Amino acid sequence: MVDQGDGGFTLPRGATGFCRPKDGPLPETELRAFRAALYAAARVAGGTVGELEERVYPRTYHIATVVGHDGESVVLCHAHHPWVAFADVHRD
Repeated sequence: MVDQGDGGFTLPRGATGFCRPKDGPLPETELRAFRAALYAAARVAGGTVGELEERVYPRTYHIATVVGHDGESVVLCHAHHPWVAFADVHRD
């Protein structure tokens, strides 16, 4: 990502799920790497990993749940870039 200095930034190719096939394949965030990071984060936070689903087309993210002292959290991992997001509920 490039900071434009005006609060905006440029997203890398494939970040929005749209790409041109002639540009070649997008990078992949492997489920194995996401799983390792997820278990490490859950362990540090005193929680446990619940469900873990590998992304299935057309979804562009892997999804998991972590159960901790405050209940269940949903974690989304972008399939093409090593970014995570958090959601209140698990749904497509």
